[in-house]
Amino acid sequence: MTVDSLLVELEQARQIALGAETPQTAAAVSATMGKAKLVGLDKQILDLRSGDGSMTPQPTTIQIVAADDDSTD
Repeated sequence: MTVDSLLVELEQARQIALGAETPQTAAAVSATMGKAKLVGLDKQILDLRSGDGSMTPQPTTIQIVAADDDSTD
């Protein structure tokens, strides 16, 4: 079983679903989505930035201050 053979099977199922006496559009869509998942096209990309830039992360500066070492008494 390979990705290519699965794509062929899903395409055959999609064609059968669409060619039925009463077209089975839900089955056809399911086969199309199955193909998309196999080839990695089902990934959702979320853009969490705001349009006005108010939610855009800003660089942070961290200042490290050394404590006085009084352990020499």
